[in-house]
Amino acid sequence: MFDQVNKEIVKIQRVTAPVGQMQLKSLIEAHVEKTGSAKGSMILLEWDKYLPLFWQLVPPSEEDTPEACAEYQSTASEKVTLQSA
Repeated sequence: MFDQVNKEIVKIQRVTAPVGQMQLKSLIEAHVEKTGSAKGSMILLEWDKYLPLFWQLVPPSEEDTPEACAEYQSTASEKVTLQSA
């Protein structure tokens, strides 16, 4: 997979942001509901085991969003504090 990704236009990272994790889980839940996927059901059943195996492709314009950035809240808070000072 990594050889086929243009790393100049997207960043490859693990899904570490809580919002991104919830979004991924919701997508898998919807998939299981619509298809009855046994593999999807197994992933949901053992979520903590499978979550670290997922990768996320993030374009530069999305790097500082809640879905992609685990530190989003602290980054946003720092910006507000700096602007207020």
